[in-house]
Amino acid sequence: MSRSSDRECARDCCFLIGKWIVTIICTSVLALILVFVIIKPKVIKFHVTEAMLADFNLNTTTNTLYYNLALNITISNPNKQISEDFKRIEARAYYEDKMFDAVTMTPFSLGHKKNYTLSPVFKGQNIVMLGNSELAQYNSDKSSGIYHIAVKLHLRITDKTSGMDPTTIKPVVKCDFKVPLLSKGTISATFQASKCSHF
Repeated sequence: MSRSSDRECARDCCFLIGKWIVTIICTSVLALILVFVIIKPKVIKFHVTEAMLADFNLNTTTNTLYYNLALNITISNPNKQISEDFKRIEARAYYEDKMFDAVTMTPFSLGHKKNYTLSPVFKGQNIVMLGNSELAQYNSDKSSGIYHIAVKLHLRITDKTSGMDPTTIKPVVKCDFKVPLLSKGTISATFQASKCSHF
């Protein structure tokens, strides 16, 4: 066999091997896209469904905030084939962008098409330094009996999809809501459920 024939044979073999490699890569990519399209992962939804504010009083002399806030936050998994393990849940409460308390919640698993309710309670006292505009907002809220509060959920979640390796994400979810202060055992206004957002 001549050298030119050997070269042609080697060139044909390299071409064939390259073609196989490209075919395998394309098939793998298409398979992943197909799995993604079939599963269509949806974002986990968070809503503050209940809130009770029994105390929210700022001593402006000592800058001490006295508070008693209880929440129900409903977490909904709309996915049909993905379950979620909430490995870490820390809820941080803010007033006028100042954190006044934080609580760590018990880890849990959220199955596909399931709901779970977190019930953090923020109770105690803490130093909260408010500027002039923030104090003006506090006085306005105190006058109306309705307070603007935010809770941020710092999470570590493991996604589990059958047939695929689990992945871990660390999202932060922010819940902004208005909550009426309890007045002599009665609520001064009706709490309205509030949707939380990922950021």
